[in-house]
Amino acid sequence: MVLFYDGGGSLGGRDPVVSRVDTFESAIEKLGCIAEVLSSLAQSSAEAEARIESAGDRIDRLNAENRALLDDLQQGKW
Repeated sequence: MVLFYDGGGSLGGRDPVVSRVDTFESAIEKLGCIAEVLSSLAQSSAEAEARIESAGDRIDRLNAENRALLDDLQQGKW
């Protein structure tokens, strides 16, 4: 894209290059905010998944203990 500076007549005294830079910086700031939100969501998701896995591990361990106790009861060890 080629911009021509016409002395500010058509842009109300604003420099078109400065206007483009402002727009670009605003877009970069918005992208930065979006990246922060996405990073936060990814971290929260990873933490939630870790909690589910640890809960799943506990459930598996308790199920194994229950099966062992049931086997002991069925064999008359209690």
